[in-house]
Amino acid sequence: MKHQITTIPLITATAGLPVAQPDSAAERISENDPAERVMLDFTQVYPVTIEAFVGIDQERRRMQDHGVRYLLVTDRDDHIAGVINAYRIQGEKPMQYAQRQGISYQDIHVDMMMQALDQVPAVDYNFVRQSLVRHVISTIQELEYPYALVIETDAKTGRKRIRGILTSSYISRVLGRSVFAPLHAAGSLADMQHELEHAG
Repeated sequence: MKHQITTIPLITATAGLPVAQPDSAAERISENDPAERVMLDFTQVYPVTIEAFVGIDQERRRMQDHGVRYLLVTDRDDHIAGVINAYRIQGEKPMQYAQRQGISYQDIHVDMMMQALDQVPAVDYNFVRQSLVRHVISTIQELEYPYALVIETDAKTGRKRIRGILTSSYISRVLGRSVFAPLHAAGSLADMQHELEHAG
């Protein structure tokens, strides 16, 4: 007869215990594996989000706490309104924005610095399902952009949702080599073009 558990018994954790690490060999993939293997699937993992109306200092802390360089931005209805990445809040950019807008640094909210959803590169989930990892790498390199959202359309209702995201940092980690090394991750494709045109 099995022992009936009502509470989980405690044990003693002694000093100096090592921490379990992911099995990198098991996680390692190749460029010819299905592209879905490198997609962060939001039906499997929760995306890291932040509310549009909070201050950028809180957003910076959220990125640091989760070890990410982008956050999905939610509106008051908890829908995704855009994406904020680390590049947009680096260095003097927030202060320069505040000066241009005639506001104080403390008045800068995430929605003022984010990319609107329609400005973020996105791909169709059906194409991802038919693709290989090397196709994802080629797409990211051609975009010259470190991530792309994956949009899924319900075949019956036609409704769309963000199914996941493809990021160069995750793909680089599981491949064991860098697949994309931009000079910087611009706030939008238009920002990158503008900076290239006005460089020097």
